[in-house]
Amino acid sequence: MHLQAGQRFAVIPKGNAIVLAPIHPLEEMRGILKVADTSDYRNRTDCLERY
Repeated sequence: MHLQAGQRFAVIPKGNAIVLAPIHPLEEMRGILKVADTSDYRNRTDCLERY
């Protein structure tokens, strides 16, 4: 899980439990979406055609 001393966590309540989610600095997140597959995403015109 790559936990380190001094790392910060978000506490998220889920029913009778809590989830500790690590908070990553923005510098670590840079470029993470470059590998995202966007081929299955709908665009705005798809949403508007339903109405």
